[in-house]
Amino acid sequence: NTTFYVYVGGCPNSSNGGWNGGGSANSPGAGGGGSSDISLYGEEGSSEWNTSNHMLSRLIVAGGGGGSSSTYYPKWQGGSGGGQNGDNNGSNEVKGGTQTGGYKFGIGESNTSDGNNSGGGGGWYGGGAYNNFRCWGRGGGGGSGFVYNSSTAINYPSGCMLDSSFYLTDSKTISGNTEIPTTTGNGTEYGHVGNGYAIITPI
Repeated sequence: NTTFYVYVGGCPNSSNGGWNGGGSANSPGAGGGGSSDISLYGEEGSSEWNTSNHMLSRLIVAGGGGGSSSTYYPKWQGGSGGGQNGDNNGSNEVKGGTQTGGYKFGIGESNTSDGNNSGGGGGWYGGGAYNNFRCWGRGGGGGSGFVYNSSTAINYPSGCMLDSSFYLTDSKTISGNTEIPTTTGNGTEYGHVGNGYAIITPI
């Protein structure tokens, strides 16, 4: 009889960051993707995600990808969302989130420089953005993923609202740069493009 809250990350269609933690960019840079997560606390019917109740009670997090450059150069691509760690951007100049750090807890970095650089992805910890005026076209870092269990609970910052009764077993996160099941359950896809997705199956 426990109520959980599902926050499905948004895919940015502009320089604005995706809903649930994606970092923004100066136009024409691309915003970072929002993360998807399941938390113990939230506000039903609200579109507000950046609350301490939500952020400090997350049980599962799928990291959002960093925004990519509008060019075709691989080194300027955004990093994939985690897995345990979000990927660095294509040029390896911007870091993805990890289990213990990143730009901010739950939030991807916004690009505040000019030069068509993009925002970081949201996640357990958000990915970074390239905020250096010397270069342009850089993608953002991907956000990290997370599952709450006996070995990862120590990675929660101060204020965690969960206890050991919520530890997950037989749980894992899969990086967005690998082959994963499709959202329809038919076959696989290499990463996921577009808005986040959540499937809850009774067992």
